[in-house]
Amino acid sequence: MLEKIKAEKAEIVKGKKIKKSKPLPPITDEEKPFDIPDSWEWVRLGDVYHFVDYRGKTPHKISSGIRLITAKNVRNGYIKLEPEEFISLEEHKERSTRGLINKGDIFITTEAPMGLVALNNFDEPIATAQRLITLQKVSKYQDSSFAAFQMQSSFFQKELQQKATGSTVKGIKASNLKQVLILIPPLAEQRRTVKKISQVLKLLK
Repeated sequence: MLEKIKAEKAEIVKGKKIKKSKPLPPITDEEKPFDIPDSWEWVRLGDVYHFVDYRGKTPHKISSGIRLITAKNVRNGYIKLEPEEFISLEEHKERSTRGLINKGDIFITTEAPMGLVALNNFDEPIATAQRLITLQKVSKYQDSSFAAFQMQSSFFQKELQQKATGSTVKGIKASNLKQVLILIPPLAEQRRTVKKISQVLKLLK
């Protein structure tokens, strides 16, 4: 499974759709928080997801246009529409040179607060702002809903805290986020898990 994912990522890099990322350090046994089935794999986030990061230039907000999603919109497991902010089509085109945001991508906040996760469920084109990183899967063998649930788990959030920087306000840099561990089970198992979690969540509402 992991080799297939890496092969698909290599093809995307070869096609110049994404840039080749720097090699990440091998995973040591000491890093693994618990034992897993033989058919599962521990991987670093940066090895199986493409990062779209718009940190830097602050967007110029207008009353209507391309919807802007900021860290204020991302809650744990969902996207809140308020506050509604927009940027111009021209600025969106300029910002999109770093990568287009697609439906099903994962949003994760990097600061104030850190570690809130939600899936992009918009059919319309959107833009993202600072304090928010977009994670895009690189293979058909990945289920982003499974990954998003996992990123809300205690073991993932604990590792975020360990790799965060800052004294008063904790934040995580993209380079550190890429090193956080996640699990990759077989695709069928990912989908079964998502279905089961979704069923439980409906009962809790």
